[in-house]
Amino acid sequence: MSDLLADFFTECRQALADQHQISRWVIGYSGGLDSTVLLALAAQIFPTASLHALHIHHQLQSEADAWAAHCQAFSKQLGVPCTVIHVQPEGRSENAARDARYQAFTEWLEPSDCLLLGHHAGDQSETLLYRLIRGAGVNGLCGIPATRGLGQAMLLRPLLAFSRSQLEGWAREQGLDWIEDPSNQHQHYDRNFLRHQVLDPLRERWSHLDRRLSDTATMMTEARDLLEQLARQDLLPLQSESGALDLSGLRQLAESRQHNLLRYWVGQSGYALNRKDLLSIRQQFLESKEDAQPQLRLGRSLLRRYRQQLFLLQPDLASRSVLAPAEVRIALDRAVTLELAGGVLEVVPGSYAALSDEAGLSSEDLPQLLFAYRAGGEVLCPLGKGFSVSLKQLFQDAGVPPWLRQEWPLLMLDGQIAAVPGICNTELLADFAGLNFIWRPFSLSGRPFFVSL
Repeated sequence: MSDLLADFFTECRQALADQHQISRWVIGYSGGLDSTVLLALAAQIFPTASLHALHIHHQLQSEADAWAAHCQAFSKQLGVPCTVIHVQPEGRSENAARDARYQAFTEWLEPSDCLLLGHHAGDQSETLLYRLIRGAGVNGLCGIPATRGLGQAMLLRPLLAFSRSQLEGWAREQGLDWIEDPSNQHQHYDRNFLRHQVLDPLRERWSHLDRRLSDTATMMTEARDLLEQLARQDLLPLQSESGALDLSGLRQLAESRQHNLLRYWVGQSGYALNRKDLLSIRQQFLESKEDAQPQLRLGRSLLRRYRQQLFLLQPDLASRSVLAPAEVRIALDRAVTLELAGGVLEVVPGSYAALSDEAGLSSEDLPQLLFAYRAGGEVLCPLGKGFSVSLKQLFQDAGVPPWLRQEWPLLMLDGQIAAVPGICNTELLADFAGLNFIWRPFSLSGRPFFVSL
């Protein structure tokens, strides 16, 4: 068993070699075989002062208190501190328990932490087969990643190259005790059914099954990375500063590259497009009439189209209610930056500020503008135009998407529009040379951007 143990240590050290910024190694410790081996191994590799065991108490089984006590006792035996966190999953399903567990991990971990989890090669095989049955594409068939970010911290799975039988052999050699969760035998759970009824018989016939499936996951990861590189190249000339996607350019791509780009672009919001979503996008946004105004809900985001631009609105922009403006007064001789409901407003005073200083005028001597939102029916006379236009027409001419118009700030003087920031000043400010108002609506990512009008 010594050769296996040496390989075991080498694999873990190699996986952790580049994580120099980590100051604490947190072991997700359920008490089962995998996490018990992981904790015992970590205690041999690292100083115990840099270790911490974290047990998630799901409150779903009668033995849960005893499991928590077992974990605390074994951790104490190793000299490793152990924290027990109680969670309340939204249901009794595997997914509900997993969601609650990872939420607890995310909230508890600190930026310099690395969470170690004990997933092994068998878990990888189950994941690949389960996702294949559910119709996964390249991304899904990448399987369980060996490392990724988790909140502010890192997540690492150093046991993915090892089979359960290898872990069990090492654990018995070390004289370790672990918990056998009886729910692992309940075959109404999908993963348990796959493990016992499908994968175990396959392993009896093909002993290297887990290694072959692990190789498949590695090749799928390489394919995904190449597809993402292609998507980034295709996205660069098609994405505006606000994050919108140019539909005219998108149509010039082959259908497979369109789908690849859309998966990548939408995937940045955390939503994974499926075949049905792609068909809906094609029918509603790429093939519908230009005057149509389609909308498609994708998870918590909303897909919309305006003037051949595709916008993916995040929840705060898709459903945020417009608040009534406070009594904010804006002086014309001072630079100021205001963060409003829909973006950031900057006032650039221009040459008039210097003239007012030379004349010894104070801000109180100058007219002040009031801040307002659109109410409907407004009319204004843009500076230098010589005629009046409706605010609605001004927005249309400027190409402002309809959902941004209600939160577009208006600056008022004596009850009339003095400026529509980012678009124009009106004749009311004809005497204020150089006075400018810059409006940066929040982009799809939640950051302000310049509007090119």
